[in-house]
Amino acid sequence: MNEQVYYKFMSLEKLERFLDYLAHNHLYGAKSKELNDPFEGHFNLQGLPKNTKDNIYSKLSRTRICSMFKGKEDQGFPDDFLMWSHYANSHKGCCLEFTLTNQYNKGWTTKDIIYDEQMPVPKDDSYNSIYDILSHKTQDWKNENEVRAIKIYEKGKEGNSHFYHIKLRAVYFGLSADSKNTDILVRIIKALKPNISIYQIKRDGAKRKNNYPSLKKECLHS
Repeated sequence: MNEQVYYKFMSLEKLERFLDYLAHNHLYGAKSKELNDPFEGHFNLQGLPKNTKDNIYSKLSRTRICSMFKGKEDQGFPDDFLMWSHYANSHKGCCLEFTLTNQYNKGWTTKDIIYDEQMPVPKDDSYNSIYDILSHKTQDWKNENEVRAIKIYEKGKEGNSHFYHIKLRAVYFGLSADSKNTDILVRIIKALKPNISIYQIKRDGAKRKNNYPSLKKECLHS
């Protein structure tokens, strides 16, 4: 049985972050306020004692989130036109393909996102309540098939390293990625990670998929 594949779309404007991910096989864990959903971390306060609410907010402030997207069964590569538009700097960025690992990920928990219109209703300030709050999004996001790695740090032990480790398998460059930069990055990837496959995303002629241009991949290195 094949391992589940995950994708991380990203811009290449912060090149040092891409190179860091490549060199260390990890992804950055963001605070909830750094994510792109304005309702991130919101929950139903009704009936909760003030002490419980305060504890929940305190734990949320000490929590890191690594967002990724689960590959679908019929998806041989990251071919979602809108995902490239929204998360890879309008196709100028790249997408990492990887599988998960337990190595170096102590304290991290992975959760599939639940898409519904009901705001989470925590019963207490436990870790499970925090996971529940951070694994709900509205139906507007349901096509993303998002998975999150979540880590709640103990008070005073947040530290400076907030990374979730992965097993990198491939790098895909967007159809509008700068060719000069891509050429340089391909050489760097080959030198650092010779076993990583590298692909260029291209338009698949005049074909359409879900009312958007259909994409294909061209192998640059495998």
